[in-house]
Amino acid sequence: MNTIVRLLVMLLLAAPALAQDQAPPAETPRPGERLRKVFAERLRQELQLTDAQAAEVVPKIEAIERIRREGRREKAVSARELRTALRVGAPDAEIDKILARVDASEVERESEVRARMKEVDAALSSRQRAELRFFVAKFRREVDRRIRGEAGPMRQRERMPMRRPVAPAPEAP
Repeated sequence: MNTIVRLLVMLLLAAPALAQDQAPPAETPRPGERLRKVFAERLRQELQLTDAQAAEVVPKIEAIERIRREGRREKAVSARELRTALRVGAPDAEIDKILARVDASEVERESEVRARMKEVDAALSSRQRAELRFFVAKFRREVDRRIRGEAGPMRQRERMPMRRPVAPAPEAP
């Protein structure tokens, strides 16, 4: 019994020291952060950006994407407002006000996106500017596919069941 008590006391005294030696658990980055890192790294590789170009361009492209995301959210809110206004039989003046706000917001957002793209374009060569347009569209499609659960051509084929070959119809005598 005395030995057990001694062991327990030693464990209690040693526990804080043992805990200090352990590294803190690594924080897992949020999906959005991981996606931004993957985007930035792939952008560097695909466009062969220098460090200086990447430092200038990546934050601006991320800002453009943020503006577009906010625009999609605003558009969804406005669409709900319009549906509600139509459903309750709101007067045309109220509907016009919502539509005017949607239109003004879209114009402002597109103007902001164009201004940021001009800044991005100024930091890139002509070839990099062209490749950027294709890269962004391709990256978005890839992310959308992954979100929907579609992996890609190879994985899609792996998930599809194999079809048995159909025997040809017998020839008529």
